[in-house]
Amino acid sequence: MKTDDRGPALVAIGGRIKQRRRELQITQEALAEKAGLSKSFISEIEGGQASAAGLMYLKLAEALEV
Repeated sequence: MKTDDRGPALVAIGGRIKQRRRELQITQEALAEKAGLSKSFISEIEGGQASAAGLMYLKLAEALEV
């Protein structure tokens, strides 16, 4: 995948993370604490502005109970 092609994928992944977080009724801060990440990084991921390494996505998946 080209770097230019990542934008829509990052937005889709971030949107799904945000949706699941809201389903669990937890804040970005609470998710960040559960996943061992910063709140600002969670915000960037949810906004499609940042990508994460596989291990970080695994931490998020565990924190989001998926």
